[in-house]
Amino acid sequence: MPPIGTITFLGDGQWSDTLPRLIQTRLINTFENASQLRGVSRPSSGAVADAQLIMELRNFEVATPNNEAYVVLSVKIVNDQTGRIVAGRIFRASVPVSAVNAAGAARGLDEALSIVMLDIVRWVSGNRLPSRDEPRDLPAPPA
Repeated sequence: MPPIGTITFLGDGQWSDTLPRLIQTRLINTFENASQLRGVSRPSSGAVADAQLIMELRNFEVATPNNEAYVVLSVKIVNDQTGRIVAGRIFRASVPVSAVNAAGAARGLDEALSIVMLDIVRWVSGNRLPSRDEPRDLPAPPA
């Protein structure tokens, strides 16, 4: 992204899948590697979850002339039983890019994404997530 607000594309590079899917896979792998939760799966897996992590990709770019890779993700924890947002936060990271080409951009974006992913795992692990095993407040029976 040049400073004047236009968007340009780097040649000689292509992601192996859509960016949202790549980031979702990366986040699932980061959670699994951290072993902080009982289980992590994609929404389409059919698994019964206590909570969902809703993620919005805000920025995933290399900016010039400062040659930095920027990653910004908005994340919300949603109680799967009530649909209420339990917590939300925006995660950011930027790292210098050695060269503004496909290889340099990929390395910089990967490094910035790694920082964001670890921050997300730490944040989610520190939040009290809803559990299906806990007793829930039920409405009082009619008098």
